[in-house]
Amino acid sequence: MSKMTQLAFLPILFASTQSAAYSVDNPVTRVGDYSVQSVHFELEDIYVGGSQQSARTIIFEPNKQISISDMDVYEAGVGDSLQLSYSVSNRKYCQPIQGNSSNCQTISIAQANIIKSKDGKFDKPVYFVSGLNVSANGVNSGVYDLEKYWSTFKLKDVFKTLLDAGKDIVFIGYNTHSEYVENAVGQLIHYVETRHKQGDYHSTMVGYSYGGIMGRKALNRFEDSTYQHEFANYISIDAPHKGAIIPPSFIHAVERIKSRLDDVNKLCSTTLNSACNVDKERKQMGALLADMTEGAAKNLLVTGDNSYTYFNDLDAQGLPSTYNVAFSNGSYTGTSQGLPLGTEMAKFENDYKAYGKREYTLQIQDLSSSSTSPNYKAPFYYRNYVLENAPGSYAIDGNMVNSFLRKPDGTVKDNVTILHTNLLSSNKAPTFITTDSALALDVNDADVAYDLSSVATPFDKVYAVNGKNLSHSDFTYHRRSLLYQINKKEIDTVVTVITSTMLLE
Repeated sequence: MSKMTQLAFLPILFASTQSAAYSVDNPVTRVGDYSVQSVHFELEDIYVGGSQQSARTIIFEPNKQISISDMDVYEAGVGDSLQLSYSVSNRKYCQPIQGNSSNCQTISIAQANIIKSKDGKFDKPVYFVSGLNVSANGVNSGVYDLEKYWSTFKLKDVFKTLLDAGKDIVFIGYNTHSEYVENAVGQLIHYVETRHKQGDYHSTMVGYSYGGIMGRKALNRFEDSTYQHEFANYISIDAPHKGAIIPPSFIHAVERIKSRLDDVNKLCSTTLNSACNVDKERKQMGALLADMTEGAAKNLLVTGDNSYTYFNDLDAQGLPSTYNVAFSNGSYTGTSQGLPLGTEMAKFENDYKAYGKREYTLQIQDLSSSSTSPNYKAPFYYRNYVLENAPGSYAIDGNMVNSFLRKPDGTVKDNVTILHTNLLSSNKAPTFITTDSALALDVNDADVAYDLSSVATPFDKVYAVNGKNLSHSDFTYHRRSLLYQINKKEIDTVVTVITSTMLLE
Protein backbone atom coordinates (compact mmCIF):
# COMPACT_ATOMS: atom_id res chain seq x y z
CA MET A 1 0.00 0.00 0.00
CA SER A 2 1.33 3.41 -0.95
CA LYS A 3 1.46 5.72 2.01
CA MET A 4 2.76 9.14 2.94
CA THR A 5 4.17 10.24 6.25
CA GLN A 6 1.37 11.63 8.38
CA LEU A 7 1.18 15.28 9.29
CA ALA A 8 3.55 15.94 12.16
CA PHE A 9 2.34 16.71 15.65
CA LEU A 10 3.25 20.37 15.67
CA PRO A 11 3.96 22.18 18.92
CA ILE A 12 0.57 23.23 20.25
CA LEU A 13 1.31 26.65 21.65
CA PHE A 14 -1.69 28.65 20.57
CA ALA A 15 -5.39 27.87 20.57
CA SER A 16 -7.74 28.93 17.80
CA THR A 17 -9.36 32.25 18.59
CA GLN A 18 -12.71 30.66 17.74
CA SER A 19 -12.38 28.00 20.45
CA ALA A 20 -13.95 28.68 23.81
CA ALA A 21 -12.90 27.76 27.33
CA TYR A 22 -15.08 25.13 28.96
CA SER A 23 -15.39 23.01 32.06
CA VAL A 24 -16.42 19.39 32.40
CA ASP A 25 -18.51 19.59 35.54
CA ASN A 26 -21.25 17.44 34.03
CA PRO A 27 -19.93 15.03 31.42
CA VAL A 28 -22.58 12.80 29.85
CA THR A 29 -22.93 9.84 32.21
CA ARG A 30 -25.93 8.07 30.68
CA VAL A 31 -27.62 7.74 27.30
CA GLY A 32 -30.78 5.68 27.08
CA ASP A 33 -30.36 2.71 29.42
CA TYR A 34 -26.57 2.74 29.17
CA SER A 35 -23.87 4.38 31.26
CA VAL A 36 -21.22 6.49 29.52
CA GLN A 37 -17.57 6.88 30.46
CA SER A 38 -15.98 9.95 28.91
CA VAL A 39 -12.35 10.48 27.92
CA HIS A 40 -11.24 14.03 27.09
CA PHE A 41 -8.50 15.37 24.85
CA GLU A 42 -7.88 19.01 25.66
CA LEU A 43 -5.42 21.87 25.61
CA GLU A 44 -4.35 23.60 28.80
CA ASP A 45 -2.92 27.14 28.62
CA ILE A 46 -1.22 28.86 31.57
CA TYR A 47 -0.94 32.66 31.52
CA VAL A 48 1.06 34.90 33.85
CA GLY A 49 0.56 38.64 33.59
CA GLY A 50 -1.34 38.17 30.35
CA SER A 51 1.52 36.24 28.69
CA GLN A 52 1.33 32.55 27.86
CA GLN A 53 3.87 30.63 29.91
CA SER A 54 3.14 27.03 29.01
CA ALA A 55 0.73 24.82 27.12
CA ARG A 56 0.18 21.09 26.86
CA THR A 57 -2.32 18.69 25.36
CA ILE A 58 -3.63 16.06 27.74
CA ILE A 59 -6.02 13.12 27.88
CA PHE A 60 -7.95 12.45 31.08
CA GLU A 61 -11.05 10.65 32.32
CA PRO A 62 -13.05 13.02 34.57
CA ASN A 63 -15.69 10.60 35.88
CA LYS A 64 -13.15 7.88 36.65
CA GLN A 65 -11.24 9.68 39.40
CA ILE A 66 -12.25 10.45 43.01
CA SER A 67 -9.85 13.32 43.56
CA ILE A 68 -9.02 15.87 40.86
CA SER A 69 -5.73 16.68 42.56
CA ASP A 70 -4.65 13.04 42.32
CA MET A 71 -5.87 12.53 38.75
CA ASP A 72 -3.55 10.72 36.37
CA VAL A 73 -3.17 12.75 33.19
CA TYR A 74 -1.89 11.28 29.95
CA GLU A 75 0.19 14.02 28.33
CA ALA A 76 -0.50 13.73 24.61
CA GLY A 77 2.38 16.08 24.01
CA VAL A 78 4.07 16.98 20.74
CA GLY A 79 6.77 15.44 18.62
CA ASP A 80 7.19 12.84 15.89
CA SER A 81 4.02 12.21 13.89
CA LEU A 82 4.27 8.45 14.40
CA GLN A 83 4.75 8.67 18.17
CA LEU A 84 1.59 7.46 19.88
CA SER A 85 2.48 6.92 23.54
CA TYR A 86 3.42 9.74 25.90
CA SER A 87 4.16 10.29 29.57
CA VAL A 88 1.68 10.29 32.44
CA SER A 89 1.45 13.19 34.89
CA ASN A 90 -0.38 13.14 38.21
CA ARG A 91 -2.40 16.32 37.93
CA LYS A 92 -4.05 18.89 35.70
CA TYR A 93 -2.96 22.49 35.48
CA CYS A 94 -6.57 23.58 35.15
CA GLN A 95 -9.18 22.17 37.49
CA PRO A 96 -12.25 20.92 35.52
CA ILE A 97 -14.70 22.74 37.77
CA GLN A 98 -16.52 26.07 37.67
CA GLY A 99 -14.46 29.07 38.71
CA ASN A 100 -11.23 28.40 36.84
CA SER A 101 -8.67 31.07 37.65
CA SER A 102 -8.32 33.72 34.94
CA ASN A 103 -4.72 32.66 34.21
CA CYS A 104 -5.66 29.09 33.30
CA GLN A 105 -7.69 28.20 30.21
CA THR A 106 -8.88 24.75 29.15
CA ILE A 107 -9.96 24.16 25.56
CA SER A 108 -11.66 20.97 24.44
CA ILE A 109 -10.40 19.41 21.20
CA ALA A 110 -12.01 15.96 21.21
CA GLN A 111 -13.91 13.57 23.45
CA ALA A 112 -14.53 9.82 23.45
CA ASN A 113 -17.71 8.46 25.03
CA ILE A 114 -17.38 4.77 25.93
CA ILE A 115 -20.64 2.82 26.11
CA LYS A 116 -20.12 -0.79 27.16
CA SER A 117 -22.54 -3.58 26.31
CA LYS A 118 -24.44 -5.35 29.09
CA ASP A 119 -21.59 -7.83 29.66
CA GLY A 120 -19.45 -4.96 30.98
CA LYS A 121 -16.37 -6.00 28.98
CA PHE A 122 -14.68 -3.64 26.54
CA ASP A 123 -13.77 -6.33 24.02
CA LYS A 124 -15.55 -5.65 20.71
CA PRO A 125 -15.80 -1.85 20.36
CA VAL A 126 -17.20 0.00 17.38
CA TYR A 127 -15.48 3.38 17.14
CA PHE A 128 -17.92 5.90 15.66
CA VAL A 129 -16.22 9.16 14.62
CA SER A 130 -18.96 11.79 14.24
CA GLY A 131 -19.46 14.14 11.30
CA LEU A 132 -19.98 17.79 10.51
CA ASN A 133 -23.04 19.84 11.36
CA VAL A 134 -24.12 21.71 8.23
CA SER A 135 -26.72 24.43 8.71
CA ALA A 136 -27.36 28.15 8.37
CA ASN A 137 -24.92 28.49 11.27
CA GLY A 138 -22.07 27.13 9.16
CA VAL A 139 -20.04 23.92 8.90
CA ASN A 140 -18.74 22.73 12.26
CA SER A 141 -18.80 19.98 14.86
CA GLY A 142 -19.11 19.85 18.62
CA VAL A 143 -17.41 17.79 21.31
CA TYR A 144 -20.68 16.96 23.07
CA ASP A 145 -22.72 15.54 20.16
CA LEU A 146 -23.49 12.05 21.49
CA GLU A 147 -27.04 12.76 22.64
CA LYS A 148 -27.88 14.47 19.35
CA TYR A 149 -26.73 11.47 17.30
CA TRP A 150 -28.52 9.08 19.66
CA SER A 151 -31.86 10.87 19.28
CA THR A 152 -32.10 13.47 16.51
CA PHE A 153 -30.01 11.54 13.96
CA LYS A 154 -31.80 8.28 14.87
CA LEU A 155 -28.64 6.29 15.38
CA LYS A 156 -30.10 4.77 18.53
CA ASP A 157 -31.50 1.84 16.51
CA VAL A 158 -28.01 1.08 15.19
CA PHE A 159 -26.18 1.63 18.49
CA LYS A 160 -28.71 -0.25 20.62
CA THR A 161 -28.71 -3.24 18.25
CA LEU A 162 -24.92 -3.44 18.51
CA LEU A 163 -24.92 -3.03 22.29
CA ASP A 164 -27.58 -5.71 22.72
CA ALA A 165 -25.44 -8.06 20.60
CA GLY A 166 -22.40 -7.59 22.86
CA LYS A 167 -20.64 -4.84 20.91
CA ASP A 168 -19.34 -1.72 22.66
CA ILE A 169 -19.60 1.84 21.30
CA VAL A 170 -16.93 4.53 21.39
CA PHE A 171 -18.47 7.78 20.14
CA ILE A 172 -15.88 10.41 19.15
CA GLY A 173 -16.91 14.08 19.08
CA TYR A 174 -14.53 16.90 18.21
CA ASN A 175 -14.11 20.66 17.88
CA THR A 176 -13.51 21.65 14.24
CA HIS A 177 -12.31 25.07 15.39
CA SER A 178 -9.05 23.43 16.47
CA GLU A 179 -6.46 23.08 13.73
CA TYR A 180 -5.07 20.05 15.58
CA VAL A 181 -8.30 18.06 15.53
CA GLU A 182 -7.18 15.30 13.13
CA ASN A 183 -4.11 14.46 15.19
CA ALA A 184 -6.11 14.74 18.41
CA VAL A 185 -8.78 12.28 17.23
CA GLY A 186 -6.15 9.74 16.17
CA GLN A 187 -4.31 10.07 19.48
CA LEU A 188 -7.56 9.74 21.46
CA ILE A 189 -8.57 6.58 19.57
CA HIS A 190 -5.13 5.07 20.24
CA TYR A 191 -5.43 5.90 23.97
CA VAL A 192 -8.82 4.21 24.33
CA GLU A 193 -7.75 1.30 22.11
CA THR A 194 -4.69 0.50 24.23
CA ARG A 195 -5.85 1.45 27.74
CA HIS A 196 -9.31 -0.09 27.88
CA LYS A 197 -9.27 -3.32 25.87
CA GLN A 198 -10.18 -6.62 27.50
CA GLY A 199 -10.51 -10.30 26.62
CA ASP A 200 -10.76 -11.62 23.06
CA TYR A 201 -10.44 -8.17 21.53
CA HIS A 202 -11.06 -6.76 18.06
CA SER A 203 -12.55 -3.48 16.89
CA THR A 204 -14.27 -1.69 14.01
CA MET A 205 -13.72 1.86 12.76
CA VAL A 206 -16.86 3.65 11.55
CA GLY A 207 -16.49 7.23 10.33
CA TYR A 208 -19.43 9.41 9.33
CA SER A 209 -18.91 12.47 7.09
CA TYR A 210 -15.63 14.19 8.09
CA GLY A 211 -15.30 11.43 10.70
CA GLY A 212 -14.81 8.99 7.81
CA ILE A 213 -11.74 10.93 6.73
CA MET A 214 -10.36 11.13 10.26
CA GLY A 215 -10.96 7.43 10.92
CA ARG A 216 -9.14 6.60 7.69
CA LYS A 217 -6.22 8.86 8.62
CA ALA A 218 -6.01 7.41 12.14
CA LEU A 219 -5.76 3.83 10.83
CA ASN A 220 -3.14 4.85 8.27
CA ARG A 221 -1.17 6.55 11.00
CA PHE A 222 -1.27 3.41 13.17
CA GLU A 223 -0.05 1.30 10.24
CA ASP A 224 2.80 3.70 9.50
CA SER A 225 3.94 3.40 13.13
CA THR A 226 5.11 0.39 15.08
CA TYR A 227 1.68 0.02 16.72
CA GLN A 228 -0.11 -3.18 15.70
CA HIS A 229 -3.76 -2.14 15.82
CA GLU A 230 -6.61 -4.63 16.12
CA PHE A 231 -9.16 -3.02 13.79
CA ALA A 232 -10.75 -5.67 11.56
CA ASN A 233 -12.63 -3.27 9.28
CA TYR A 234 -13.04 0.37 8.32
CA ILE A 235 -16.48 1.66 7.34
CA SER A 236 -17.00 5.09 5.77
CA ILE A 237 -20.50 6.63 5.83
CA ASP A 238 -21.10 9.48 3.37
CA ALA A 239 -17.57 10.82 3.81
CA PRO A 240 -16.13 13.38 1.35
CA HIS A 241 -13.22 11.34 -0.01
CA LYS A 242 -13.30 13.60 -3.09
CA GLY A 243 -14.71 16.68 -1.43
CA ALA A 244 -17.98 18.30 -0.40
CA ILE A 245 -19.91 21.16 -1.99
CA ILE A 246 -21.79 24.08 -0.44
CA PRO A 247 -23.56 26.34 -2.96
CA PRO A 248 -20.88 28.90 -3.85
CA SER A 249 -23.55 31.56 -4.31
CA PHE A 250 -24.52 31.10 -0.65
CA ILE A 251 -20.90 31.56 0.46
CA HIS A 252 -20.57 34.56 -1.85
CA ALA A 253 -23.78 36.14 -0.47
CA VAL A 254 -22.51 35.80 3.11
CA GLU A 255 -19.19 37.32 2.03
CA ARG A 256 -21.00 40.28 0.41
CA ILE A 257 -23.22 40.81 3.46
CA LYS A 258 -20.21 40.65 5.81
CA SER A 259 -18.36 43.21 3.67
CA ARG A 260 -21.43 45.48 3.59
CA LEU A 261 -21.83 45.25 7.37
CA ASP A 262 -18.15 46.09 7.82
CA ASP A 263 -18.79 49.30 5.83
CA VAL A 264 -21.94 50.08 7.80
CA ASN A 265 -20.15 49.50 11.10
CA LYS A 266 -17.39 51.91 10.11
CA LEU A 267 -19.95 54.54 9.11
CA CYS A 268 -21.80 54.12 12.40
CA SER A 269 -18.56 54.51 14.33
CA THR A 270 -17.67 57.65 12.38
CA THR A 271 -21.04 59.32 12.90
CA LEU A 272 -21.34 58.06 16.49
CA ASN A 273 -24.88 57.02 15.62
CA SER A 274 -25.54 54.08 17.96
CA ALA A 275 -28.98 53.53 16.41
CA CYS A 276 -27.39 52.20 13.21
CA ASN A 277 -24.81 49.95 14.88
CA VAL A 278 -24.66 46.49 13.32
CA ASP A 279 -21.66 45.08 15.14
CA LYS A 280 -23.56 42.02 16.41
CA GLU A 281 -24.78 41.10 12.92
CA ARG A 282 -21.32 41.77 11.47
CA LYS A 283 -19.72 39.33 13.93
CA GLN A 284 -22.38 36.71 13.19
CA MET A 285 -21.75 36.94 9.46
CA GLY A 286 -17.99 36.86 10.08
CA ALA A 287 -18.29 33.65 12.12
CA LEU A 288 -20.53 32.06 9.46
CA LEU A 289 -18.14 33.03 6.66
CA ALA A 290 -15.18 31.60 8.61
CA ASP A 291 -17.05 28.32 9.13
CA MET A 292 -17.60 28.02 5.35
CA THR A 293 -14.12 29.05 4.22
CA GLU A 294 -11.66 28.21 7.04
CA GLY A 295 -10.87 25.19 9.21
CA ALA A 296 -12.34 21.91 7.96
CA ALA A 297 -14.18 23.70 5.13
CA LYS A 298 -10.89 25.03 3.77
CA ASN A 299 -9.74 21.44 3.26
CA LEU A 300 -12.95 19.52 2.52
CA LEU A 301 -14.95 21.79 0.20
CA VAL A 302 -14.09 21.52 -3.50
CA THR A 303 -13.95 25.32 -3.45
CA GLY A 304 -11.63 25.35 -0.41
CA ASP A 305 -8.27 27.08 -0.70
CA ASN A 306 -6.40 24.03 0.62
CA SER A 307 -8.47 21.28 -1.04
CA TYR A 308 -5.99 20.53 -3.84
CA THR A 309 -3.15 19.74 -1.44
CA TYR A 310 -5.42 18.06 1.12
CA PHE A 311 -6.98 15.55 -1.27
CA ASN A 312 -3.73 14.84 -3.10
CA ASP A 313 -2.20 13.95 0.27
CA LEU A 314 -5.23 11.84 1.19
CA ASP A 315 -4.98 9.92 -2.10
CA ALA A 316 -1.29 9.33 -1.53
CA GLN A 317 -2.07 7.70 1.83
CA GLY A 318 -4.45 5.20 0.27
CA LEU A 319 -6.79 3.11 2.41
CA PRO A 320 -5.74 1.10 5.48
CA SER A 321 -5.05 -2.64 5.14
CA THR A 322 -8.33 -3.52 6.84
CA TYR A 323 -11.53 -4.68 5.10
CA ASN A 324 -12.89 -1.36 3.78
CA VAL A 325 -16.51 -0.45 3.02
CA ALA A 326 -18.07 2.85 1.89
CA PHE A 327 -21.69 4.00 2.07
CA SER A 328 -23.26 6.91 0.18
CA ASN A 329 -26.60 8.54 0.95
CA GLY A 330 -26.70 9.64 -2.68
CA SER A 331 -28.22 7.85 -5.66
CA TYR A 332 -26.23 5.42 -7.81
CA THR A 333 -29.01 5.25 -10.40
CA GLY A 334 -28.32 8.74 -11.73
CA THR A 335 -31.10 10.59 -9.90
CA SER A 336 -30.07 14.25 -9.96
CA GLN A 337 -31.25 16.92 -7.53
CA GLY A 338 -33.31 18.67 -10.23
CA LEU A 339 -31.28 21.85 -9.93
CA PRO A 340 -29.71 22.56 -13.33
CA LEU A 341 -27.42 25.50 -14.03
CA GLY A 342 -29.04 28.84 -13.22
CA THR A 343 -31.76 27.47 -10.90
CA GLU A 344 -32.67 30.19 -8.44
CA MET A 345 -32.71 28.99 -4.84
CA ALA A 346 -33.64 32.24 -3.13
CA LYS A 347 -33.70 35.98 -3.61
CA PHE A 348 -33.82 38.50 -0.77
CA GLU A 349 -32.97 42.09 0.16
CA ASN A 350 -31.03 43.50 3.07
CA ASP A 351 -31.86 47.02 4.13
CA TYR A 352 -29.44 48.71 6.53
CA LYS A 353 -30.65 52.28 6.62
CA ALA A 354 -27.15 53.66 7.02
CA TYR A 355 -26.24 52.21 3.63
CA GLY A 356 -29.47 51.33 1.84
CA LYS A 357 -30.91 48.18 0.25
CA ARG A 358 -28.89 45.45 -1.42
CA GLU A 359 -30.32 42.47 -3.32
CA TYR A 360 -28.88 38.96 -3.12
CA THR A 361 -29.66 35.95 -5.31
CA LEU A 362 -28.68 32.37 -4.51
CA GLN A 363 -28.47 30.22 -7.64
CA ILE A 364 -26.82 27.08 -8.98
CA GLN A 365 -23.51 27.84 -10.69
CA ASP A 366 -20.96 26.14 -12.95
CA LEU A 367 -17.90 25.89 -10.73
CA SER A 368 -15.46 25.72 -13.64
CA SER A 369 -16.27 29.13 -15.05
CA SER A 370 -18.32 31.17 -12.56
CA SER A 371 -16.95 34.66 -12.14
CA THR A 372 -19.08 35.33 -9.05
CA SER A 373 -17.99 32.39 -6.89
CA PRO A 374 -14.80 30.62 -5.84
CA ASN A 375 -13.45 28.38 -8.59
CA TYR A 376 -13.37 24.61 -8.29
CA LYS A 377 -10.07 23.82 -6.53
CA ALA A 378 -10.03 20.08 -5.77
CA PRO A 379 -7.66 17.83 -7.78
CA PHE A 380 -10.47 15.80 -9.40
CA TYR A 381 -11.81 16.79 -12.78
CA TYR A 382 -15.28 16.26 -14.25
CA ARG A 383 -17.11 16.87 -17.49
CA ASN A 384 -19.94 18.52 -15.56
CA TYR A 385 -19.08 21.11 -12.90
CA VAL A 386 -22.66 21.77 -11.75
CA LEU A 387 -21.97 19.50 -8.79
CA GLU A 388 -24.93 20.81 -6.74
CA ASN A 389 -27.17 19.05 -9.28
CA ALA A 390 -25.24 15.77 -9.24
CA PRO A 391 -26.53 12.63 -7.48
CA GLY A 392 -25.55 12.79 -3.84
CA SER A 393 -26.68 13.42 -0.29
CA TYR A 394 -27.96 16.82 0.74
CA ALA A 395 -27.50 18.81 3.92
CA ILE A 396 -28.38 22.29 2.74
CA ASP A 397 -32.00 22.59 1.71
CA GLY A 398 -34.91 25.00 1.84
CA ASN A 399 -34.96 24.82 5.62
CA MET A 400 -31.39 26.13 5.76
CA VAL A 401 -32.26 29.04 3.48
CA ASN A 402 -35.34 29.68 5.59
CA SER A 403 -33.38 29.66 8.87
CA PHE A 404 -30.80 31.97 7.31
CA LEU A 405 -33.51 34.53 6.52
CA ARG A 406 -35.88 34.07 9.45
CA LYS A 407 -35.80 34.23 13.24
CA PRO A 408 -36.42 31.10 15.35
CA ASP A 409 -40.07 32.11 15.78
CA GLY A 410 -40.55 32.09 11.98
CA THR A 411 -40.76 35.83 11.47
CA VAL A 412 -38.48 37.43 8.88
CA LYS A 413 -35.27 38.85 10.32
CA ASP A 414 -34.94 42.59 10.81
CA ASN A 415 -33.80 44.45 7.70
CA VAL A 416 -34.57 41.45 5.46
CA THR A 417 -37.18 41.18 2.72
CA ILE A 418 -37.71 37.72 1.19
CA LEU A 419 -38.37 38.14 -2.52
CA HIS A 420 -38.39 34.44 -3.47
CA THR A 421 -37.48 31.07 -1.88
CA ASN A 422 -37.68 28.35 -4.49
CA LEU A 423 -36.02 25.69 -2.35
CA LEU A 424 -38.39 26.15 0.54
CA SER A 425 -41.53 25.92 -1.61
CA SER A 426 -40.25 23.11 -3.84
CA ASN A 427 -38.34 21.21 -1.13
CA LYS A 428 -35.37 20.80 -3.46
CA ALA A 429 -31.86 20.41 -2.13
CA PRO A 430 -28.42 20.92 -3.69
CA THR A 431 -25.92 18.10 -3.29
CA PHE A 432 -23.53 18.24 -0.34
CA ILE A 433 -21.57 14.96 -0.78
CA THR A 434 -21.71 13.63 -4.34
CA THR A 435 -22.11 9.84 -4.71
CA ASP A 436 -18.75 9.54 -6.47
CA SER A 437 -17.06 11.40 -3.60
CA ALA A 438 -18.59 9.24 -0.83
CA LEU A 439 -17.52 6.06 -2.65
CA ALA A 440 -14.15 7.44 -3.86
CA LEU A 441 -15.07 6.39 -7.40
CA ASP A 442 -12.50 6.67 -10.17
CA VAL A 443 -14.75 8.53 -12.62
CA ASN A 444 -14.64 11.79 -14.55
CA ASP A 445 -18.34 12.60 -14.43
CA ALA A 446 -20.22 13.01 -11.15
CA ASP A 447 -23.63 13.37 -12.81
CA VAL A 448 -24.29 9.86 -14.14
CA ALA A 449 -25.57 6.47 -13.00
CA TYR A 450 -23.02 3.99 -11.63
CA ASP A 451 -22.80 0.21 -11.81
CA LEU A 452 -21.68 -0.55 -8.27
CA SER A 453 -20.66 -4.10 -9.20
CA SER A 454 -17.97 -2.94 -11.62
CA VAL A 455 -17.10 0.67 -10.83
CA ALA A 456 -13.45 1.42 -9.95
CA THR A 457 -13.00 2.25 -6.26
CA PRO A 458 -10.31 1.54 -3.66
CA PHE A 459 -12.98 0.16 -1.29
CA ASP A 460 -13.67 -3.58 -1.04
CA LYS A 461 -17.43 -2.98 -1.02
CA VAL A 462 -19.61 0.08 -1.71
CA TYR A 463 -23.28 0.91 -1.11
CA ALA A 464 -25.42 3.75 -2.46
CA VAL A 465 -29.14 4.50 -2.83
CA ASN A 466 -31.35 2.96 -5.50
CA GLY A 467 -33.37 6.01 -6.54
CA LYS A 468 -33.92 9.16 -4.52
CA ASN A 469 -31.05 11.02 -2.86
CA LEU A 470 -31.19 11.09 0.94
CA SER A 471 -30.25 13.61 3.60
CA HIS A 472 -26.61 13.56 4.65
CA SER A 473 -27.68 12.60 8.20
CA ASP A 474 -30.15 9.83 7.23
CA PHE A 475 -28.92 6.44 8.53
CA THR A 476 -32.16 4.48 8.03
CA TYR A 477 -31.76 3.31 4.40
CA HIS A 478 -28.44 1.54 5.01
CA ARG A 479 -29.16 0.32 8.54
CA ARG A 480 -29.24 -3.43 7.79
CA SER A 481 -26.22 -3.32 5.49
CA LEU A 482 -24.31 -1.19 7.99
CA LEU A 483 -24.99 -3.67 10.81
CA TYR A 484 -23.99 -6.55 8.53
CA GLN A 485 -20.65 -4.94 7.68
CA ILE A 486 -19.90 -4.03 11.30
CA ASN A 487 -20.53 -7.66 12.30
CA LYS A 488 -18.71 -9.10 9.27
CA LYS A 489 -15.81 -10.57 11.26
CA GLU A 490 -18.17 -12.58 13.47
CA ILE A 491 -20.32 -13.60 10.48
CA ASP A 492 -17.27 -14.73 8.50
CA THR A 493 -16.04 -16.72 11.50
CA VAL A 494 -19.37 -18.54 11.82
CA VAL A 495 -19.46 -19.27 8.08
CA THR A 496 -15.90 -20.62 8.19
CA VAL A 497 -16.73 -22.92 11.11
CA ILE A 498 -19.89 -24.22 9.42
CA THR A 499 -18.06 -24.77 6.12
CA SER A 500 -15.22 -26.60 7.86
CA THR A 501 -17.71 -28.81 9.72
CA MET A 502 -19.55 -29.69 6.52
CA LEU A 503 -16.29 -30.60 4.78
CA LEU A 504 -15.30 -32.89 7.65
CA GLU A 505 -18.65 -34.62 7.48
